[in-house]
Amino acid sequence: MKKSFLPLIVFLFSSIIGSSEEGKGNENSTKNNKDKKVDIASIDQVRNIRTIDSGDTVIFDLSLLQTGEGQLSFPVSIISDDEITSLDFSYKYNQEEFLWDTIMAMPSSNVSPLSNYNMNDSIVRFTSYSSNLAPYILSSPIVNIRFDQLSGTFSSGDLRIVAVYLNGEPCTYIVKEPSVVGIQNAKQNQSVNIFPIPADNAFSVFSAENATIIIYDLTGKIVINEMPLKADETAIVNTVDMNAGIYFAKIAGSASITYRRLVIEH
Repeated sequence: MKKSFLPLIVFLFSSIIGSSEEGKGNENSTKNNKDKKVDIASIDQVRNIRTIDSGDTVIFDLSLLQTGEGQLSFPVSIISDDEITSLDFSYKYNQEEFLWDTIMAMPSSNVSPLSNYNMNDSIVRFTSYSSNLAPYILSSPIVNIRFDQLSGTFSSGDLRIVAVYLNGEPCTYIVKEPSVVGIQNAKQNQSVNIFPIPADNAFSVFSAENATIIIYDLTGKIVINEMPLKADETAIVNTVDMNAGIYFAKIAGSASITYRRLVIEH
């Protein structure tokens, strides 16, 4: 009886086909793995490009200090080779001679800012984000920090940086010293004088021009509202009804606005 080799031929043919398909499967798998490795490498490459390092710096530029009407301001800019979409920083300052006013976004900076002063730890905190999800424009200053000038001149010693972040990562910073012109322009307005400091139940205020004086507490609440001052005369301000503590006086004339720090002790 002749044996049929058909089943054996079918089996061998199926095995060859199966091996071929398995080979193709392994080849495709290898190719997919290579693609995945390329994708992962690309992701890592992008991450490295966007890493904040020593080449990314925030500059608090007191060399561009501007003064006028009892206020001073200076710009904050960024040096970076990355796309920056957020800037955050916090600082303390000399509260004896200056009063924090605000932090304003520059018109061309593409930034929406938020800032506040915390009385509990005496720290100003600032955060910002891109107003239209586009990277910040780094060719010009990003924001301007503004203070009310109570007395003295502003320098890097009056600003203590607590923390600075770009894209949510810590970064380096520089505080540039004021120029000689800036220091000269920041000199205290000698046409206004308040004494004694600290005061008890009253203090005296002298103004070289007709003006008004407004007294604020630390929260910004008006304690004494627009008391008139006559030019070249000394007025007495009663503080009997004021609680002991620190206050700020705003003396506004037609030619200038001056801020002074007050200390009341009963």
